[in-house]
Amino acid sequence: MTTVAGAYSRRAGEYVDLFGSMSAVHPSDRQLVETWVDGVAGPVLDAGCGPGHWTDHLVRRGHEARGIDLAAAFVERARSMYPGVPFAVGSIDRTDEPDASLGGILA
Repeated sequence: MTTVAGAYSRRAGEYVDLFGSMSAVHPSDRQLVETWVDGVAGPVLDAGCGPGHWTDHLVRRGHEARGIDLAAAFVERARSMYPGVPFAVGSIDRTDEPDASLGGILA
């Protein structure tokens, strides 16, 4: 995991510049995720949240959402850009989520 996290952390700035906003999201991807999440009942975990734009988008749509990412650089960026949205360094392979506590996972 540390190899993956390190690789993403080293390229975080480049990733954010190219893909780190909702304006960079293809309309069909946005429609797909919005249609899915609007049918979700309960909290959403954005696993691999990157710079946090999707997590923030879900919160702005009225969903309870939080983001996790292996790369600390992404989590730092997400926290600075979206201070009201919860973000943490973490792995979907090792969450502290109790069984059946999430309505959905965006990954």
